[in-house]
Amino acid sequence: MNEPKFTKGPWSIELKKNRNPNTDNIYDIWINDGSKSCHGLVKVMSWRSDSESNANLIAAAPDMYELLDDLKESITDIFEDVTVSGVIDHIDYDKLCEIERLLQQARGES
Repeated sequence: MNEPKFTKGPWSIELKKNRNPNTDNIYDIWINDGSKSCHGLVKVMSWRSDSESNANLIAAAPDMYELLDDLKESITDIFEDVTVSGVIDHIDYDKLCEIERLLQQARGES
């Protein structure tokens, strides 16, 4: 597996309200790198009703990637153990393949 090239989490969001009421507000997504300074990463315009939800989803992406990658490794280990014993009824191999496809997509490999 290739290592992901994106910035590891955690990321967070912050609403930047514009002083001009005719201008959209912006959700800034920040990299929380443990230092006192944060680095702006992405801006999400808030002209849509779901902009805050979209910003939260983007901010959660690195943590979701890590969890999905760990889960895939755990399932793979179980699959290998169960295959040795000959009982594979409870493992959905297609789901494992889909997890790997999503991880590859997140790494820019597909």
